[in-house]
Amino acid sequence: MPKKTTQKDFEVFKSEFLRWRRIFGLERYDITFQHGNTQKDRYAEISTNTFTSSTAIVRLSKTASSGADALDNDPKSSALHEALELLLVELNGLAESRYGIEEYAIEGATHRIINVLMPLLAGMKR
Repeated sequence: MPKKTTQKDFEVFKSEFLRWRRIFGLERYDITFQHGNTQKDRYAEISTNTFTSSTAIVRLSKTASSGADALDNDPKSSALHEALELLLVELNGLAESRYGIEEYAIEGATHRIINVLMPLLAGMKR
């Protein structure tokens, strides 16, 4: 049965995302946080509009997923994952527009990079 995320989970998620945003030098992005529904029953997600403006909406689901990302149902690691998505979003967009590569192929490559970086960065001391 899916677990509900709390307001405390949401505050931890926002705080961690903002910490990684600062570390990665992504302050140019205007960030809006939402605690609500996500697409495809994800625990967390980010939606960006980098080509017309530097804006992003970062969401934490109110209901923890029981799907493929169930192992990532942690506000801190999910915040890091979404910050890494923001770090790589421009590269993804350029690859899609320049080379016409299918979105799923770029998304797969992006997540392989994120999966390598997450354990390394999660072990960093504050």
